[in-house]
Amino acid sequence: TLVRVDTGNGTRTVIGTVDGLLSSNEFIRGLMIDPRSGASYLMTRSFNDTQSRLYLFDLSNAQADLQAGVNNGETFRASASAIDCRGRLYSVETSNPVGVGGRLYRVNRIDGSITLVGNTGYVSTLAHGPIDFDNASERLLGWVQAQSGAYIGYGSYSLSTGFFSVISTTPQLTLNAGAVNSRCWERFADGFE
Repeated sequence: TLVRVDTGNGTRTVIGTVDGLLSSNEFIRGLMIDPRSGASYLMTRSFNDTQSRLYLFDLSNAQADLQAGVNNGETFRASASAIDCRGRLYSVETSNPVGVGGRLYRVNRIDGSITLVGNTGYVSTLAHGPIDFDNASERLLGWVQAQSGAYIGYGSYSLSTGFFSVISTTPQLTLNAGAVNSRCWERFADGFE
């Protein structure tokens, strides 16, 4: 169910039940809003078919419209996703081939094709995430829980290697909820914004 929360007084208004997903076995692994265009997307995942799908999402009525099957409909288990100020979509995938662990990918928002950035350095079945961009510093931040259930911590992902570096392990944060309050800045040639 999509709910709008008034940040001034906490009042909740139900927008509606998410409609338009291809399978009743899908669950949402990311609600992303392009920080420049305002377009919103859902990334889903399903245990039944090991696929993730990318949907355009209408925040006014909770309607999801399929944009693409990620990785051409092949195995891809999205754990968390985020869009940066340049419109690039990143997703942590956790299908965990033996000895590999979670990996960071760039996902094409038009056709769902993927480009491997690299290994995160942690094996996790479901709880890489959430992730979000600190747009002022262009850092991808997130939370990681290990496959064993142990809390790894809050940290940043390298956009060139995919590796997750821990910033803090305490206090232990609740996974599957979190965002960075950050806007996109226009950078000028002289370095000022």
